[in-house]
Amino acid sequence: MDKNLKTQLYTSEKYQGNVLINLKLRNGKTIELSKHNNGLLTLSKAFALYLCNNKNSSAYIPQFIDLQWIENPSIVDDINNLDNWRTFLRKPISLSGLSYTLDSTAYKEVGASAYQKNWVAEVTARIPFSLLQSSVQAESTSLFRLYLLTSKLTNDPLTDTRLCYVTISPEELSKLETGTEMMVSWKLQLVHIPVATE
Repeated sequence: MDKNLKTQLYTSEKYQGNVLINLKLRNGKTIELSKHNNGLLTLSKAFALYLCNNKNSSAYIPQFIDLQWIENPSIVDDINNLDNWRTFLRKPISLSGLSYTLDSTAYKEVGASAYQKNWVAEVTARIPFSLLQSSVQAESTSLFRLYLLTSKLTNDPLTDTRLCYVTISPEELSKLETGTEMMVSWKLQLVHIPVATE
């Protein structure tokens, strides 16, 4: 057997979240931000519950979006501790859309010439400037994250309502002012990746 030949014996699943943020400005211009999110433990649990046909899996469907912050990160021991993040909005915002589609350009393997179709879930939300607690200065040292949330869950100490997040810089948020808004399109998918083994 040719040692250079490799056989795809199994596949792996990789979560991928792509977030498109449009900042709608007062002068009619739009600033487009393209980001990749980080999945959290609750999102992992949601996938596991669904695959096991658990009756509680519907409680893990995305319901809200929230802009959260750490005002003074220099005095926080761990920025990845979710307890250190507080909402920067007057209230979490309900999603304006929740849909799924078979995307023919969802995933492209390294070295491949064509995209592989994949099922993609998409949530959308609109965050008007009026719901922010205040304006943000570009030179701010505060940290900001946009979180995708479920509804309030049971009193499970291992489960938080935050499914995933994407980081937003103070400079990006400083573009928002009275009469402007943030439009968010958040795509979530499990990518089916062939793994080549000798």
